[in-house]
Amino acid sequence: MNISVIVPTYNRPKALELCLRSLADQTMLPNEVLIADDGSGPETRGTAARMTEDLKGSFPVRHVWQEDIGFRKPRILNETVR
Repeated sequence: MNISVIVPTYNRPKALELCLRSLADQTMLPNEVLIADDGSGPETRGTAARMTEDLKGSFPVRHVWQEDIGFRKPRILNETVR
């Protein structure tokens, strides 16, 4: 069974890290984790990059980001699925 997890985020780096670490603690790991980022700033982008490296042995993490020009969460979720 293939499991992909999409984690939406916007400027909450600590919550993003906790979520990714929680996924890594599961008994059945996802095949991939996709971060759908609706325009977060550098701190969240840095957390995503660090966690991508930290979790290499557990599952691949891909960070999909879009420019912050207002609330466009549905758009980034659709882009992440693509």
